[in-house]
Amino acid sequence: MLLYTILPTLTVRLFGLWVYKKKVTRQGIALIFDDGPDPEFTPQLLDLLSKYQIKATFFVLGSKAEKYPDIILRIHHEGHLIGIQLA
Repeated sequence: MLLYTILPTLTVRLFGLWVYKKKVTRQGIALIFDDGPDPEFTPQLLDLLSKYQIKATFFVLGSKAEKYPDIILRIHHEGHLIGIQLA
C-alpha cells in the first residue's frame, strides 16, 4: 500500500516531480456543469457562454448524451470540454 498511495503523494507534494506546471498570467475560475445535457437549459447556457466567450467543462450522463447528441455536438463544436458519466 505504501508504494501505491503514500509514496507517490509525497513525491508529488514535496518535490513536485511528475507535475506539469503551467505559467499563470492571470487568475481565473473553472466552470463545470454536471448531469446534462438538458434540452431546455443547456442551449440557453451555451448561448450565454458564447456571448461572453467563456469555455466550460460539461460532465454529461451517458444516457442523456445518447438522447441529445445534437447538444453534445454543439458543446464540442463550441470548444468546451466534455466528460462522460456512465451513471
